Amino acid sequence: LFAYSHMDFEVDRNASGTGDPSLAEMTIKALRILKKNPKGFFLFVE
Repeated sequence: LFAYSHMDFEVDRNASGTGDPSLAEMTIKALRILKKNPKGFFLFVE
């Protein structure tokens, strides 16, 4: 979603908060959205 190849490593990310979200932030957001589905969900995070 945010890069053509791979995401930046955590130590290389822009710490100011203006860059791409971290993997943890994206996972939390995905869980908040997916848990609304009454049929359940499967989330694979790598």
